[in-house]
Amino acid sequence: MPRTWPTVPGVTLYRARGIGYAAALVDHERVVTQFWRRSEVVWEGSPAAQQALHFSLFSILQASLRSEGHGVPAKGLTGTGYEGHYFWDTEAYVLPFLTHTSPNVARSLLMHRIRMLPAARRRAREVGCAGALFPWRTMNGEEASAYYAAGTAQYHIDADIAYALDQYVKLTGDSDLLFRHGVELLVETARMWAGLGFFSQRRGGRFVVHKVTRPDEYTTALHRPTPREPVCPDCGPVTRWPAGHHALTFQPCTASAQITNTSSAMISSDHSG
Repeated sequence: MPRTWPTVPGVTLYRARGIGYAAALVDHERVVTQFWRRSEVVWEGSPAAQQALHFSLFSILQASLRSEGHGVPAKGLTGTGYEGHYFWDTEAYVLPFLTHTSPNVARSLLMHRIRMLPAARRRAREVGCAGALFPWRTMNGEEASAYYAAGTAQYHIDADIAYALDQYVKLTGDSDLLFRHGVELLVETARMWAGLGFFSQRRGGRFVVHKVTRPDEYTTALHRPTPREPVCPDCGPVTRWPAGHHALTFQPCTASAQITNTSSAMISSDHSG
């Protein structure tokens, strides 16, 4: 059974009007107290660093605890930067924290991405890819970037999302999410990678990908990543799956996907490569 934490109560503005300010405040304080009990990180010896850490944790609480089927914008609720758009940063940086401390919220954020899968399939067709390709910045699953090079060639976003899903399932044991929804997402992103690259004789038969944009967003359309900054430096092992008659495996901190022949159609999630 997956580990669960108490769900966030549904104190909407309409309900708060009905129960009154005092009762709504008590309920709010209870939820916030629960968050700090399971999320507090102590930084000894530096009050300034502790204050900064508390502000960061509060920003996550504020932006995510009542997201309820929506994403977390890049600036949270602290400003209007990025016009409220949702980036891969959520899966790479916010979801790991929530998976450990508020897995119900992490599940909601993953479902937000899963519901974008039809749009990601359409996006893949638009740019000539197989499977599904998730957008760089979005609100509803459609690419909203005005910067063509970054919005088109940041393929690593597929791996960020798959990695976040993989880590969530491993830590929570939520196989229901994996088999009801996650498998489809993982298969479609694996198809994107399998169709994107090719086997290069010049590189010893390795599977390589050309014309990629790094996560730094500005080094765009490279023929291949450098050893120090591969395609997906922030997304490690993802999955091993059937892709036609092949199993597609993504190794930790490598730029290339390794495709090996297999006679069995296996669906597993491990770090063995």
